[in-house]
Amino acid sequence: MKKDDTIKKRKNISSVLVFLIFLICIITIIIIDKNTTNYFGKLIVFFIEGIKTNKITGSILYVIILIVSVIMSIPPAIQVTLGGYIYSQIYNKKLGFLIATLLSYFSLIIGGLISYFIGKKFLKDDAKSYNQYNMVYDIYEKHKEYAPFIIRFIPIPISITNYLLSISSINLKMYIISLLLLLPYVLLFTGLGLLYNELPSFSIN
Repeated sequence: MKKDDTIKKRKNISSVLVFLIFLICIITIIIIDKNTTNYFGKLIVFFIEGIKTNKITGSILYVIILIVSVIMSIPPAIQVTLGGYIYSQIYNKKLGFLIATLLSYFSLIIGGLISYFIGKKFLKDDAKSYNQYNMVYDIYEKHKEYAPFIIRFIPIPISITNYLLSISSINLKMYIISLLLLLPYVLLFTGLGLLYNELPSFSIN
């Protein structure tokens, strides 16, 4: 038992370290880009101008990109943060925050539902080959009624957690509840996007 507990602790620590390393890499890339090519800044300006030209089409495109990112297991934190910034530039801060939150929240739920059915259909046979699966499975089996609350706050990217949950024994109702619990996540990163208003290279005249 002690050996199993030690292995589980090591897996948990490894997951945390991987998550932290990923965040550091993303932040480093953005900082380097900001001071060199400013590719992200130009991309944001492109999206802002596109959405300004046609708000409905631009917003639909934003939703589609975020849904596809979730399905492809691309961590959505950056997209949600940029959404907060983009819509705060197009509208005022309050309205932009509200629109970005609703669009991002909707996208994460739809992308999560699609991921659930993909996982159930195609990934279940390979489930136990992933170390993170064991942690998610253990949490769900031990705390089924509270599992959605716990699992959404473990240090594994949302997109990956969607698939790990889908290949567990969780039912659709509990899975949907876990998706609804992403609202604090959306509010946090959308709010962080508002801070980008102070970056002069991203400003629109």
